[in-house]
Amino acid sequence: MFGQKIPVVEYTHYNDVDIPNTYKATLYISNKSSIYRLRTSNIEHWAGKENPHPNAVFTKLDTIYDSYIKTDLEKKELFYYDRVMKYNFLISDRFNIKWIIADSTKQILGYKCNKATTNFRGRQWEVWFTPEIAMPFGPWKLYGLPGLILSAHDTSMRFNMIATAIHYEPNDILSKNFLKLKEAYNKSPITLQDFINKSDEITENSFKERSLEFSSGSIQMIEVPRSGEELIYEWEK
Repeated sequence: MFGQKIPVVEYTHYNDVDIPNTYKATLYISNKSSIYRLRTSNIEHWAGKENPHPNAVFTKLDTIYDSYIKTDLEKKELFYYDRVMKYNFLISDRFNIKWIIADSTKQILGYKCNKATTNFRGRQWEVWFTPEIAMPFGPWKLYGLPGLILSAHDTSMRFNMIATAIHYEPNDILSKNFLKLKEAYNKSPITLQDFINKSDEITENSFKERSLEFSSGSIQMIEVPRSGEELIYEWEK
């Protein structure tokens, strides 16, 4: 029901990547599920962060758009949207995060938080969660602790997610059909493994089409190592 108030948490992402950038995100929470909206369409250069490539120009790409991640506790599954070139995909993802809770505590937004760590898909993560809001959700794909995650970063400090505000507001986003929240190339979710295979296929086909424009045949496709939040997947181990 739209008139019912739900917890809403605002986050800021700081990404210390080739060209440092930042954007906002919003977490909508219910007892059994959450939706995380990444407002990447409003991505900006990370002001004040030294750019390791000063001659590079920060440009917003047409392929950047707001994405959504739904965490479903009953199904123990995540659903989210991702994009490869001009194609939007709806993806389902299953995994188990094994957390280690430490004794360390600190205050964030006036809430007492506990520290927890995990190794998730090739990156070591450190998060701070508050049992004072006993809801097992957080930013991005991070969830499963006995409290709301208010801060998270990988140990290389490449990716940082920090809560900036918590409030309650009437919002019906959690009652909507998530599978129809955005237009997608596939009408029903595909697994993350199938999406990665499809992404590789689309990228390779696009490269082949462009290479035909060059008669010399001197262009070669180079495989670039992953550098995002996820570096290795369960089926690759």
